[in-house]
Amino acid sequence: MNPLRSIAAKLSLLTCLFVLGVIALMARQIVNGIENGLIGEMTVRAEFFARSSREAIFPKLDPFSLHFHVEEMVKEKAVTYAGVVDKDGVVLSHSDPTRIGDRLEDPFSLRAAASKRVELQRYRDKDGGLVYDLSAPVFVGPRRVGTARLGFNERSLKEALEAPKKRIILIAGIATLFSVLGTVLIVGWITRALPKLAAAAREAGRGNFTVQVEVKSRDEIGTLARAFNEMTVANSLLFRGLQEEKEKLANIFNDTREGLVLTDPQGRILLMNPSARALLGRQDRPATTLAEATAPDYQPKPALEAILSGGARITPFELKRAEPQLLILSGVADRLGDETIHAGFLLIFHDATLEKRGEALSRNFLSIVSHKLRTPLAIALGNLELLRGDEKNFNPDQRKMLSKIQGEDEKLARLVEKLITFTAV
Repeated sequence: MNPLRSIAAKLSLLTCLFVLGVIALMARQIVNGIENGLIGEMTVRAEFFARSSREAIFPKLDPFSLHFHVEEMVKEKAVTYAGVVDKDGVVLSHSDPTRIGDRLEDPFSLRAAASKRVELQRYRDKDGGLVYDLSAPVFVGPRRVGTARLGFNERSLKEALEAPKKRIILIAGIATLFSVLGTVLIVGWITRALPKLAAAAREAGRGNFTVQVEVKSRDEIGTLARAFNEMTVANSLLFRGLQEEKEKLANIFNDTREGLVLTDPQGRILLMNPSARALLGRQDRPATTLAEATAPDYQPKPALEAILSGGARITPFELKRAEPQLLILSGVADRLGDETIHAGFLLIFHDATLEKRGEALSRNFLSIVSHKLRTPLAIALGNLELLRGDEKNFNPDQRKMLSKIQGEDEKLARLVEKLITFTAV
């Protein structure tokens, strides 16, 4: 569905609901006014009935005259019943002859007998119809001689409300129609720039940050469009800067002589520079994980699982391959991120085969010097000490020769010790 049509539909619905709500509130006020007016008219009739009945009650009860007044009131279409009771609540005359002589002791009758003004109650008859029951006091001067009772059915109220209801329905229909048309026109006028803005946003989403929206309005939509244009310009500059930085990083990443491998926290390879592919022999065999890149030729130390699961920031490691020729790769695994976010690993390594061989040769040379030179010199010096113990048996020339030999052996021993110390360092 077109988003603009959806907006128009929603605003039209809200407008209709608002208009209908206002009309319903006004209709309620009108109905209440009409109902109150009818109740006022009923009150006037009840008071008139009370005054006309007074002459038939005082000074002497005239049943025929009283019954005449009751029958005259019942002839009106809206009147359901009419009756007159004395001051003690006994029915003197009623449109239903069977009620004559009854004593009315219900709460409303008792309240009406004690009231000095017209009282009203509403109730449902046995057929479910609404009945308005009014009671008007009958006074002769200050003396109360009885109460006039009138019952009005709801037919009169319905008839009175029929014409206003039709007018209200007609007004509601016309107002709803005009509100919908007006809302659609207003929404179309307000949102006329939104299709351009939506198309430009889609272009920007595809990476085209040169797109601009031409809007001349000064309203909120125009402000939004100008903000969008400013955003695309800023994003274009930012994207250009990021592209340049990306190219620089790519050049550094690809041109460095050390092997570089970038992985996610699970060891899946994200980037591998040419040096790393050459060192691992993966120029023609791409790998997706560290385990795949090193297996089965290389023996990692420590194990890859220990590197990936370890919490150390920097973890030294070594990859050793024995066949077809010895190759030793040495480097470190840098854990990216911080204590809360683990972004992955950057492995930096180089060919350390010559270094390891040099270390092995140094250890072998140290062993040779230690065992092949220092041991014989120690034996020779020991024997010289034994000979020096018998110097009294030698002539002066022989003793001089022994001292010279011992001095040279000690020089050679010191030289061997220095050589061993230097090689060990």
